[in-house]
Amino acid sequence: VTLTVATLILGSGYAAQQLRTYSLIKTPMIKFGSYGFYLARFPSGDEMKEHKRIVLLGNSVYQYWGVPHEMQKIAEEGSQPLYFFNMAQVSAGINDYLVQLAKIIPQKPDLVVIPYNADTISRSMPVFRTDSDQMSFDPEVRKILPLSFYQRHFGYQSATDAFLSAWIPLKRMDPLIRWEFKLKTLLPAWFINQLSYPHLNALETATQGLSLTAQQKVRSIGGLTEEDLHPEFEQAFQELIQIAKRFSTPLLFIQQETGSQIPPRTLEKIKSMIQAYPRAVYLNLQSFWSQETFVDTAHPNPKELVPYAQRHYGAVVTALEKLKQDSEKEVPHDL
Repeated sequence: VTLTVATLILGSGYAAQQLRTYSLIKTPMIKFGSYGFYLARFPSGDEMKEHKRIVLLGNSVYQYWGVPHEMQKIAEEGSQPLYFFNMAQVSAGINDYLVQLAKIIPQKPDLVVIPYNADTISRSMPVFRTDSDQMSFDPEVRKILPLSFYQRHFGYQSATDAFLSAWIPLKRMDPLIRWEFKLKTLLPAWFINQLSYPHLNALETATQGLSLTAQQKVRSIGGLTEEDLHPEFEQAFQELIQIAKRFSTPLLFIQQETGSQIPPRTLEKIKSMIQAYPRAVYLNLQSFWSQETFVDTAHPNPKELVPYAQRHYGAVVTALEKLKQDSEKEVPHDL
């Protein structure tokens, strides 16, 4: 009986994960808010022969604010062979980016856009702001992430927890399954509760995670001090760039338009790390933020949405042109 139950749990998890996997060609954004990055299937170059595949990592500004949609419209109106894949997740930070990049980079995207702001590297928020830690031990991810990443962020208990998610997918699928069933009201709550595995899942409940909207908590306008930064953000940046180097994947780092500023010395460190990689482009758009055109410290108001998208689209096009022109030169790019 025990073996039968274990087999059913294991099999149902793999079946649920397979059933909920979706192609980013048909649904060009991550579903489920801060959850389920691993369900999105990023297309290979063969599937997108005529288009450059542009991956947009990021936070709620990309995921839910309509910016990638506007960028795609601009590309199509200009007959540009670019396809933007919105792989941003609410509140994602630098360590989430690192795991997400490891997940998709074997497919060799033509450009990965990495927007960042003060929250991306702030120590006031968790090390993992999405459920990316739950896919850190997926076989394809484990092959790419460096040992130093695991040594910094996983002890015995957290490593076991994440490892179980890789081999018992029902563990990480459980919140999404319960959320979907409740959302669609296909089954009564008492029945869903009987099918749940909360003791297997250390994440927040799906209700807490998926109720997040694109609105972030309004933060005080000003700047962080160096004491406010996550102490290991530099290592995360370096590891991210090293992974890109290994696959020769171009990166575009955009300092987002925000009201919360990063300390100048920290900015110089970040810029220096980026410029050490010849296939990376750095762009600072922070100065475009204003209280009049943004609803909070990060999100543009409706009138600012198109100009915001135009700036980010222009950055992508310029980065691609510079990388093409200088592909044989080992020099940094600075827009």
